[in-house]
Amino acid sequence: MAGVVELIDRAAGLSPGPELAALLADLPWAKIPNARLVEVLQARSRQLAHDQAGLFAGMAEIARAKPVDGLPDGAVSRADEDFEWASHEIAAALTWTPTTADREVDFALVLRSLPSVFAALDHGLIDRGKAKVFCDHLDPARGELTPVQVRRLCERFVPLAPRWTARQLSRRLLAAIQAIDPEYHRRRYRRGLRERGVLLHLNRDGTATLSGEGLPPDEAAAAAARLDRLAG
Repeated sequence: MAGVVELIDRAAGLSPGPELAALLADLPWAKIPNARLVEVLQARSRQLAHDQAGLFAGMAEIARAKPVDGLPDGAVSRADEDFEWASHEIAAALTWTPTTADREVDFALVLRSLPSVFAALDHGLIDRGKAKVFCDHLDPARGELTPVQVRRLCERFVPLAPRWTARQLSRRLLAAIQAIDPEYHRRRYRRGLRERGVLLHLNRDGTATLSGEGLPPDEAAAAAARLDRLAG
């Protein structure tokens, strides 16, 4: 067991990367002492965040990779703008649905525009959920905050994010944005209404699920009550 303990001691102090990945490969869960399980879990979480950052970086590169037709073999050529068809290529490569690919590629592109958030994910300091909070609230493409405001919010909150849950981070970040721009919540609400929609999909058991998003709360409550009566 001394060999396992030594590996755990090394893994506990390592940043994510090839060395940590190799150590974790030699640490099967069944051989880890009870008192050290959480430390190994933390190490695996750091490594997972690092690997996810690499996956998102790859998606962002594909989004700007020029078509291979006409390019010399081995050529590395990127465009200045993202190609709209990138998510279709990624969906086919990873056997994802178009919806999943669109969502993940959008996440990757926003993450690329927030370098300090990407770096924190790459170094295993935050997980995917916390990175998503930053991307949801600070997407520069929305134009709701200036680049300077986005940078300052990242400088303030990225170092604090590791000690908070994603929900705590979201609340504090929203409060800071509200202090900068009192109209932020109102615009966000109006944008949500503009993007509202109703989704219907079939379940594996043959039933169907109906859901709505971006709906006014009072109208959504009334619709839910009506559907509940019809279902009964």
